[in-house]
Amino acid sequence: MATVWSGLKYSFHIIFHPFDGYWDMRHERRGNLYAALIICALFIESMLFCQQHGGFLMFDFNPRTYNVVRSIVSIAIPIILWCVANWSITALTDGEGRFVDIIMMTGYALLPVTLTNLTGALLSNAVIQNEVDFVYMVFGVGYVWSGFLLFCGVATIHQFTVRKTIFTIIITILGMFFIVFLALLFGSIIDKMVNFITGLITEIGLRI
Repeated sequence: MATVWSGLKYSFHIIFHPFDGYWDMRHERRGNLYAALIICALFIESMLFCQQHGGFLMFDFNPRTYNVVRSIVSIAIPIILWCVANWSITALTDGEGRFVDIIMMTGYALLPVTLTNLTGALLSNAVIQNEVDFVYMVFGVGYVWSGFLLFCGVATIHQFTVRKTIFTIIITILGMFFIVFLALLFGSIIDKMVNFITGLITEIGLRI
């Protein structure tokens, strides 16, 4: 528990000193994977909190149609895709970061948006229509801050230049879509094979 708590405290060092923080994380073994995964879980929870408890002016929540499992999956899958795609791309472009470094970097980068999600959701219940833009600004700060931390993390743990970092992030996003396309294609092929085999077995049974 002391190690996890130390890793959680280190996340605040990273969000205010990203380059130094990620360098020490990669080379000095600061932070830990458990803390990063906890932050990822808190990020997912903050998104669910926004959806379920955010003000009605900003969030349309219907408990009759809301599916919490679907929401969790829709939030977790992009994080997993980012880590897998970034590792795949950087492995081909001489990136120095390991897969565990990418997971930790991503987890720590999600802390600002996690905090602003909770703050924004609470504020959304206390504002009127004319003040909604202010709450959107709170959410925007979190996403921009986390995006900047991801940029710093990719540049630092992989030892990339600014240009190569931007290129890698763009290719990583494209890689995420490519992985989804392959997964859907593979799923479609498996579904057709299952239907074909099922139909073949049924046909043989009828003829026998």
